Amino acid sequence: DKQTVLKFANALYDTRQFVQASTMYQRYLALEPADVNARVDLGVTYFELSRLDSIKHHEYLTLAEKEMKEALNYNPSHQFATFNLGIVYLHVGKMEEASEWFKKCIAIDSTSETGRKAQMLIQQHTFNNP
Repeated sequence: DKQTVLKFANALYDTRQFVQASTMYQRYLALEPADVNARVDLGVTYFELSRLDSIKHHEYLTLAEKEMKEALNYNPSHQFATFNLGIVYLHVGKMEEASEWFKKCIAIDSTSETGRKAQMLIQQHTFNNP
């Protein structure tokens, strides 16, 4: 059943088996495409893969960006998706976009752990904002 697939994907992620986790998240999302949390988890999995695979680094970052944006299509105020999209942009050197998404993350809830992390990242990095 689909919940078993999701639990397995999460377990694979938790044990850093990212390639297998991505496959299971994809399988689950084929059944539940609007599950924003699972879509964000897939995006984070791709991000982790980008850090481990220098050959497919950019490909995985592109996939991570795609999944975060897709999650935000379903739920524009999903704080973890906004934060992680900012992280992806930070890692590809798109500082203006990163700053924009971190600010959106903070606007959703500045007091949450994720909101505080976004504030910290804005303070740590020099963003050239218009």
